[in-house]
Amino acid sequence: MYFADVVFLIDTSSSISQTQFQHSIDFVYNITNFLRIGTQDIQVSVVLYDKKPIGVFDFDTYITKQSLLNAIKHIHKGIGASTNTAKALDYSRALFNLQNGSRSNAEKVVVTLTDGDSDDRISTKHAAELLRNNNVTVYGVGVGDFTHGSEIFDIAGKSANVYTVGGFDYICNLVPIMVPVLGE
Repeated sequence: MYFADVVFLIDTSSSISQTQFQHSIDFVYNITNFLRIGTQDIQVSVVLYDKKPIGVFDFDTYITKQSLLNAIKHIHKGIGASTNTAKALDYSRALFNLQNGSRSNAEKVVVTLTDGDSDDRISTKHAAELLRNNNVTVYGVGVGDFTHGSEIFDIAGKSANVYTVGGFDYICNLVPIMVPVLGE
């Protein structure tokens, strides 16, 4: 049995249209639909971010798959602003505590979904390193033109944890790849 707390960080900056945001939600929904969800399996938290992160729900807010999927389906995008990925990564690190429903003996995972570089690459790299130093596995899902050496690799820490697609229309093509990675 795989026991994990998974945070999905979803970029909602001004470069993300409503349609693109909906593709991001579909991606998270479809992955979650294939995972074993529950207090003895995988728990999910969702955070939206632009200039600041907004926690949509904690790990223990929805403990059944159906209630979790329903909540994901009803997430709405705000107006969007700049891209402060560092602040979102720091926020996700703070989620991994008992008050937010995280379990001390669970694997800790962050999946960062973004369409480009943040406002501050150095702070983003540092925030991702802090997560990894706290035994959190960080995956980067990049939508758009990402080359080796771009910030998505700084976020993930290693190329094996980076997944990219050319556009939001194709993001759900990553679902069959990500489900085994997250659901082990």
